[in-house]
Amino acid sequence: RACRAVMLRLSRPASMRMRFGRFALGELYYTRSRAALKHAEIRRRLFLLCGHLGYVTGMLEYVMTDMVWLRTFAMTGCALIVGYQLAQPRVLYLSAGWNSVYAFTNLYHIYLLKRTPPDLDDESAALYANLGGEDQLERWRFQDLLEMGKWRSFAPGARLTSEGDSPETLEASLHGGGAGPG
Repeated sequence: RACRAVMLRLSRPASMRMRFGRFALGELYYTRSRAALKHAEIRRRLFLLCGHLGYVTGMLEYVMTDMVWLRTFAMTGCALIVGYQLAQPRVLYLSAGWNSVYAFTNLYHIYLLKRTPPDLDDESAALYANLGGEDQLERWRFQDLLEMGKWRSFAPGARLTSEGDSPETLEASLHGGGAGPG
């Protein structure tokens, strides 16, 4: 009984249509209710828009000069692409997984960029003010310099370098002036 046959009775009305699964012979439309079709079509179009917006935000990353905005666009684009991939009938887990990793990586870097730097002690704050403060040097860069360097004291009038010498270190004076020319 591997073969099935459809038998028509002549006693049925002529307007009766044969059905194969969800499709009716002679009809080109899906026979589910219109409400379910409308919901499915809206969902499909919404996630299709998410996919397009994900790639458009990916393109917008290339015109950003501010790192926070670049990372924000990158994270948003990756999240939209993940949403699009997860809404597909056959989910591409590889693409969705890697875009999730990229989105969380960008979120972490946004956190690193937006966190507040630690408070400066009195000597560090005075040096930062002598160097020109926020007008001359970003606070995070100054904090990085502090972490790379070390505090040293010199006797009054000590010569730090002479003209023509190539110094091995970079020193900034916190209190008092230098020894002057010569």
